[in-house]
Amino acid sequence: MSQRTTRFGVALILALAMILGACGPAVTPTPAQPTTAVQLQPTAPQPTAVPTEAPFVLTMWWWGEQGLGQEEWVNDTIARYEKLHPNITVDVVFQGLDEVLTNFAAAGEANQGPDIATLWYGMYMYDALWANQLAPIDAYVSKDEMSHWSGMALNYFDGKMWAGNIYNQSNSMSYNKKLFAQAGLDPERPPLTWDEFMADCAALKKAGITCVGIGTKDGWVQGPFTNLFMSQTTSVKDVTAAVIGDRSWTEKPFADFWYRVAELRDKGYVNEDATSLDYFTGQSLLEAGKAAFTFHASDASAAMILRAGDDVIGSMAAPSVTGQPLGWLPGISYAFFITTWSPQKAAAADFITFFHTPDVLNSAYAQMKGVVLPADDRFDSSVVEIPGIRNIVALQQEGFRINELHLDAILPWAIMGDGMMPAFQLMFSENMSPEEAAAMTEEAIKNWRAQNPEVLGKYEQFAAGQ
Repeated sequence: MSQRTTRFGVALILALAMILGACGPAVTPTPAQPTTAVQLQPTAPQPTAVPTEAPFVLTMWWWGEQGLGQEEWVNDTIARYEKLHPNITVDVVFQGLDEVLTNFAAAGEANQGPDIATLWYGMYMYDALWANQLAPIDAYVSKDEMSHWSGMALNYFDGKMWAGNIYNQSNSMSYNKKLFAQAGLDPERPPLTWDEFMADCAALKKAGITCVGIGTKDGWVQGPFTNLFMSQTTSVKDVTAAVIGDRSWTEKPFADFWYRVAELRDKGYVNEDATSLDYFTGQSLLEAGKAAFTFHASDASAAMILRAGDDVIGSMAAPSVTGQPLGWLPGISYAFFITTWSPQKAAAADFITFFHTPDVLNSAYAQMKGVVLPADDRFDSSVVEIPGIRNIVALQQEGFRINELHLDAILPWAIMGDGMMPAFQLMFSENMSPEEAAAMTEEAIKNWRAQNPEVLGKYEQFAAGQ
């Protein structure tokens, strides 16, 4: 998973957020063509009808606590927007990772709060959508304009587009080149297959080096692991069939994931203190030179490369579990939506659209150096200079091209919060078996189906279109 953390057993989050993402006709991003500068298609964003007289405030709730360059870009964009619209003040309210879902759920209950918000992507925002808390963005932004925005398929439901994407991210793996060299491995050749990965881990362990650095305390490392590995053995149709109940999460394509986790654990390839570390602390072991690999989000990988250097941190696709090397990373675009209670919906849409204007697309690289790229096919990614980050970008773009998105974007929250996340934790804290982890996942989805018959009906409609 991308960088979202929660606490195992937080009943309120699980009760309020046990819904899924929905998907519609794909809006496939057109890969940018290499040029010497940022190039824009002839069609530029068209401004919406924004009030120009009375001053007002647009409030945006944003997950920015763990930002890795995004905060500077957003602040710069706000300054540019406010200069163009002196009567508008954009007030950003940062949301902690464990607070995003609960805070917005409370705002929805009160029918007041931000004008613009994000619940990350996909299914995370669908509980709010089905509670009639989102206004369709396509009422204010043209179809032609949105055709340039990456990953919009996950925002489409019931014939409408409900959110606008601002920046892209992937789940990824990184490795420490210096530790590779110490173990006698080629620092410029990360493992391409699972067997090679296990062989490298054996060599690292023999050299006294921890192979994989993770933190399982908050459960969120399960997300990247799922998105990187389960996606290799299952399709969207497989996953939706298992959600509906036509297939079981204990079947081999799904259960195989848990055996990979157990293999890392049982061979002693994971740091011994994993259960006492959270997601972010666990991945930091890589940069600190205390672990050779980690699973995380692409922005964290790129930021590590910027800090430690391309000669220390390497980027890579996930090792293939099928034996056929991969050339992609599962990607996602972060969705920002307009609330139904906002009195300034047109202005909110205009501000979201402003992130896709030429100067803001240019400033994305100036502010973030490729750590995060804007969700727009008109951005020329060839300006990314550092080889390791350029590799992440290429892998991410290929993932978008072949529509390899995060699996958690199409899963009901309950299967994550009640099943996969706690099961991942228990595999390390209580030595849970792969069979028990798969069974716990299956039990979570059975309970969700029983408790949410209306939502299950919506999910079945979604699944039928896949």
